[in-house]
Amino acid sequence: MGYHFTLCYKPGNKNRVADALSRIHEDAELSSMLSYPQWFDGASLLQGYDSDTLIQKYIQDITVEPISHPGFTIVNGKLYHKNRLVIPSTSSWVPKLLEEFHTSPNGGHSGFYRTYRRLGAHIYWFGMVKTVKNICSSL
Repeated sequence: MGYHFTLCYKPGNKNRVADALSRIHEDAELSSMLSYPQWFDGASLLQGYDSDTLIQKYIQDITVEPISHPGFTIVNGKLYHKNRLVIPSTSSWVPKLLEEFHTSPNGGHSGFYRTYRRLGAHIYWFGMVKTVKNICSSL
């Protein structure tokens, strides 16, 4: 490349423009940050749960025959699909979740697949694939 240079070590107190990584002590380590959703209003997330006929049918079926619906389980009286909480498809949270996971700056209008994967990692509702596809194609 035609460049000629020499590397010179400068101790931290003499190197006034050192970056943060060069100032880390040798015994220090970098740790990754973890993020996960926290449901502050969990009661409203499950609003309409007892009146949703499909969820109640699945709960009854699984109570009688646990393998009647593969991938579905009941934990503390709530229905889960592959360890994701099942919410009513008519929940007032569905549009809010779609807004957060697709339309917001965090969602970034990243298309159906990425939106579905991020949202589907935490929660599930019947007809979720169709709902997410419709939202992603309309915006």
